[in-house]
Amino acid sequence: MDHYGKLNKMEVDEIIALAAIIVTVVNAVIVVLKLQRRTKNNRKK
Repeated sequence: MDHYGKLNKMEVDEIIALAAIIVTVVNAVIVVLKLQRRTKNNRKK
């Protein structure tokens, strides 16, 4: 874990922020896909 020690605080904070944004975007995409599936199922009925 020597590589991690070389990162300074700002880089770690940026990585954490990016990870949080990515997780939020992925969750939003999953919700949208679920809603699209529901609307498709409703149209079939």
